[in-house]
Amino acid sequence: MLLQLHQQRALDLLVAHVTEIPIDTVVSQLQSSRKLLHLYLDVMFKRDPQLCKDFQDLQVCILYSSIDSRILLLLYYVIMLCISMY
Repeated sequence: MLLQLHQQRALDLLVAHVTEIPIDTVVSQLQSSRKLLHLYLDVMFKRDPQLCKDFQDLQVCILYSSIDSRILLLLYYVIMLCISMY
């Protein structure tokens, strides 16, 4: 509910208290809202990628592809550039 009312404050609180509110708990609570789940995992990944390692498949395959496809497009171009260099 707090995430829906004030996303940035809620995300800041969840990130600051990740030891008290584990990532898997937040992810399970946000399953019904892909956009909020994407925002949360994106913030957590930027803070510490290791914290999100169990959710990388979800983040890349489902969330980035459906919500922020620009990231996948950028990744595709980087991969194609690397391939063309060899």
